[in-house]
Amino acid sequence: MELLEFTQGLADKDGNKIDPADIGMPPDFPKEIRTRVAFKKIKGGDMTELTVTEYDWTVGQMYVYSLAGMQQSIDKLAESLK
Repeated sequence: MELLEFTQGLADKDGNKIDPADIGMPPDFPKEIRTRVAFKKIKGGDMTELTVTEYDWTVGQMYVYSLAGMQQSIDKLAESLK
């Protein structure tokens, strides 16, 4: 209950993997993204620290979009837990 590790990638409606280039994604969009979500209980309280790490992004346009999307997702999660 402290760590989730998984990979993400693009797929069609049947779950078949899709190469990002085949659907017009920029060259810096990875075929697969390794993701790690760590949960750490904060001492002295009922709070939990959440750390999300996505690997395999190169610095570029898609990295910036991914970072912005992750920040929005975390903000929405935090708001829903209030």
